[in-house]
Amino acid sequence: MAQSNCPTLRSRSLDSTDGDFVTFHPTSGAFAFRLRTAVGTSAIPGLLDCLAKIQRLIDYIADMQAAKVRRVSLRHVDFTYATKPQDLRAKITFVGEGPPRISFENGNPHLRIQNQLTELLRGPNGLRYVILLLTVTLPLMRALAATESVNGEDKVSILSRSAEWYQIRLSDHLGSFDVRLRRRREELMWFVEEAALPDGMKTDLRVHEQFRNIIDEKGDGWTGISPGIVASLSGVEAFLKRMNAIFQVQPATKPASIPEVRDDKARKRKREDEEIVVLD
Repeated sequence: MAQSNCPTLRSRSLDSTDGDFVTFHPTSGAFAFRLRTAVGTSAIPGLLDCLAKIQRLIDYIADMQAAKVRRVSLRHVDFTYATKPQDLRAKITFVGEGPPRISFENGNPHLRIQNQLTELLRGPNGLRYVILLLTVTLPLMRALAATESVNGEDKVSILSRSAEWYQIRLSDHLGSFDVRLRRRREELMWFVEEAALPDGMKTDLRVHEQFRNIIDEKGDGWTGISPGIVASLSGVEAFLKRMNAIFQVQPATKPASIPEVRDDKARKRKREDEEIVVLD
């Protein structure tokens, strides 16, 4: 048996591709496992592999104090990280000796940054940082989903440059806005500023002026600080709702050409001039 100080782990059986060969006793914190080897084959490699997987699992569970673990095995950890207004779940999957990956159910707002979170999961203190980001970015993820729903993808598109940096682009190159996670006075906050457009294009004057007007305002959890907006982690939802007025700006249309109008006398003179024949 292998002893473990892991009181948060509650599963009695940890499944694997070889069957339920690992069990855990939540009261004593003890693991028991069964090894299968062919006659004449050393059991040591299998033992070391099993111990390494158990230790990896213990390390992950220990880092998930802020989440509610639903189900665990040597191949994955399934957990809930938010309950209001609805349960949001994630799954971390271990693929052999390869790096772990994180996945979400359909409809989960964090699907937008699933790849970015997977990359962060593979770094130092990766799981702790990912768990933190799931909490920190959740209000923004909901706000971005609502922005797309209200305005339609034909008006706005959202680019996830990283888990801490997003770009909201208006259609027809009317404008673009960066949303970045930064520290301000030792507090994590979202900063929103106008972003440069490609190929030296300039932001539509109407979009620019409306954003400058918003900078002079103050809302629930956000305030303007030139050259942009700073919002709390929860206040970013209210701010993006305020931005809908800008997202609804329509592309400028060219004025219709005015047809040339000639009066009857002018048309008559034109015909007479065309009928004149000059003789030498």
